Order: sequence, then C-alpha cells, then structure tokens
Amino acid sequence: MRYDVALGSLPFHNPLIDLATAAGVTPAGLPAYTGELVFSDEFTGGGVNGDRWLNGTWDPDSMAEGAPEWQAHTVNHQVGDASNNFGWELQQYDPSAATFADGSLQLTMRAENLVPEQSAPSFPYTSGMLITSQRFATTGGFVEVRARGSGVPGSWPAAWMIPQSFAWPPEIDIWENWGQTPSSSTYGLYQLGGGHAGGNLVGDSRQFHTYGVRWVPGVSLTQYYDGVAQAPMTSNVPAEPMYLIINHAADFRAGQQPAAADMPFSAQFDYARAWALDS
Repeated sequence: MRYDVALGSLPFHNPLIDLATAAGVTPAGLPAYTGELVFSDEFTGGGVNGDRWLNGTWDPDSMAEGAPEWQAHTVNHQVGDASNNFGWELQQYDPSAATFADGSLQLTMRAENLVPEQSAPSFPYTSGMLITSQRFATTGGFVEVRARGSGVPGSWPAAWMIPQSFAWPPEIDIWENWGQTPSSSTYGLYQLGGGHAGGNLVGDSRQFHTYGVRWVPGVSLTQYYDGVAQAPMTSNVPAEPMYLIINHAADFRAGQQPAAADMPFSAQFDYARAWALDS
C-alpha cells in the first residue's frame, strides 16, 4: 500500500514503504503479480530506518534503559531460549556494523569483542542484523531480497523469517550462504511439528541475485531464485504472522570459523520487499 493519499493539504506516506521503490514494482520474474506492495527498503543510505527495522538485537525489551550492553547487542541462535544459552552463533550484533555504500546495506563482520561485563558470554566477532520486530509482520504473500555474500570462509549471511511470537519452529529461510561454498546457497523451511524441506541454489553467491518466497499460509511455500520458481514445499506450512530478518552471522561449525586475517568483510543487501498475496 503506497499511501500517497492527501489528508487535507498534507500528503500521507506509509513509512513501511521506501519512497525510492519504483511504483508498480513486482517480484523478480513475475511482471503480472497483483499483490500489493506492503513493505520495502531500497537501502539507499542515510542510516537504518527505525520505522522498518530494529537494529542489532532480537528483542526491543533488551534495549530498555539499564539493560547490559552485551544483552542488547547479542543473539541466541535458539530463538526465545529463556535460559540465555547462546547456542551456536559466535558473533555479537553491533548496530554500528550496519552501514551503507554503493547503494546497498553492508553488514560487516569484524574480529572484536565488545562485551564489557565480566559475567557476559565472550564473542570473538561483531556483525550486523536487522529485524522487522514490532514494525512489520506478514502472514503469506511474497517476500524478496537482492543480496550477495562475501565468499569469505566462515561467513554466514541470511534472509529469513521467524514467528511474531518468537516460538520455533517454524522458520522460513529465504537465503542462506556459507562463505566456504560460494558457488551455491540454500533455502528451506523448518516445519511445524518437526522436519525440514528445502534445497540448493546454484550460482556465484558473491554476485547479486534475487531470493524470494511466495507463501500461501497453510498451503505452500515456493522459492524463487532470480525469478525462477523452485519446487513448492507443501508440508506443515506456517500460517501465522512472521518477521523478516537479514543478518550476517559467523559459522559456528568446528574448523569453519572466520579467520581474523580475513576481516573485516561484508554481506550486502540491495533491497528487501514484501507484497500481499496475489489472487
């Protein structure tokens, strides 16, 4: 909904939609798509838009006055784990890691540890994450990013979706890339009730590609790669509001962690867009 509607003498614009988004834009490869644009960010610069994104943390409550700095800027891979076990991820999310250059968002990983409290977990890296928490959630439709990875071993960028409730599963993975395998990326669905579906996307992840998913709640998820549909996923498809996340994590697997000598390096996002489900 583009909302360039006059209210008296003052125009009103929906802050969830970037004014830089071309009017009438549709998902890549789908010029006849009829769903209404409901979210967009073209990442043209000027800082992270706070109307669309929470920068550097999962939970707005952790940003409350008096919260420890490490808590505000870190993430548990196991979403919603109240025990605060920091799971698999090795990075501390730092809002300053999200910058803009060459018309894209740069999420930059560095070999540094910002944790000031002795009792806090130790994280060898910092990097960036944006989430639409408490700003935008969608149930179905089409969600798309244009992105590229660094190709640096240990890099793990992604665009994905989690429930508004932060319960897990489900999880929709629109794009994931392991830097040590730059010739392919992955997509998938962690299903309600257990199980996983998905596949590989062959192509140089160090170049920009479009990654999207058409989501019919409770019915199907169809991945699109550079506008080409992959086989639909139809088992245990979610039907609840979900947030969009774009992030750049560090590979947690033994022997696969990033090397300090390779840093800093960035994953880039050219845009993020979402449309309502078409008819």
